[in-house]
Amino acid sequence: MCRAVAPYTNQVVGVDLSEAMLEEARSRSQTWKNISYVHADFETLATEFSAGSFSLCLALFAVCCAESAETLNTLFRGIAAVLRANGRAIIQIPHPSDSFFRERSEWFRDVDRLDDYFAEAALVKRELRTTEDEWLLVGRYHYPLSIYVNAMIRAGLTIDRVIEPKASPEVVDRWPDLAREARLPSSMIFVANTMGDGKRG
Repeated sequence: MCRAVAPYTNQVVGVDLSEAMLEEARSRSQTWKNISYVHADFETLATEFSAGSFSLCLALFAVCCAESAETLNTLFRGIAAVLRANGRAIIQIPHPSDSFFRERSEWFRDVDRLDDYFAEAALVKRELRTTEDEWLLVGRYHYPLSIYVNAMIRAGLTIDRVIEPKASPEVVDRWPDLAREARLPSSMIFVANTMGDGKRG
């Protein structure tokens, strides 16, 4: 994502808790002079960076790693704190309903099956399939949609738009077993901004 964004901005900072991930990212980004990587915990953004340091924050499948609702609140407060006035946040989460659809995906397999949509901070392990047909074991914490939205509101983020991405006809033509993802959502994207006067909620 850092390399995808780099051509459109002066500076990109990638944050990760894993030194191994950062080492891999640095090795792949050597030709990009405007990308730097920081070893930090996403929960401590507000202490790692000065207030108003960034105009855009991308949190793609990151906040679902929060182990509690209070941690989730901390994450969103940190995002709001490091953004400038009128800064923008793009936050992508696994769709809270995707484990409850009867039709199973060909691209992930739940190891843990949820039976309570309203469960908070329920650890869900699943295997994700790559385009090379490898299966990777990952984990996330489930929250109902209201928990995510209310945490953003409490942090002072204004949600401008909600997107439920779906596989396009062109993608399904290339990978026919993504037809389920053309009918049922697997993720959600929130496009949000900070209050124009720089105050936090």
